[in-house]
Amino acid sequence: MDRWSRTRRLREGTGTPDSPLRDPSIEDRCRLYPHFASAAKITRLSSDPDKGMAGRCVQGLIDVLEGSYGGDVTQMPYVVNKEAFRQ
Repeated sequence: MDRWSRTRRLREGTGTPDSPLRDPSIEDRCRLYPHFASAAKITRLSSDPDKGMAGRCVQGLIDVLEGSYGGDVTQMPYVVNKEAFRQ
């Protein structure tokens, strides 16, 4: 196998300080970059839940507090980790 790898999208957390991808022995052929799509101003800060993460967080909270969707968290589109609501 050669020493070069192809470009891959990696799971979040692979760039953490203890990641094997930060091993100095592979730094000449391994580059870690942030996920640029989520770094845009609109993506992060827009209050519109169809565009931004901030808007989705707020809308998810509103849906839970107001009992939207008949109080069924599994139907709420902007609520993640729905398993946390299991009883």
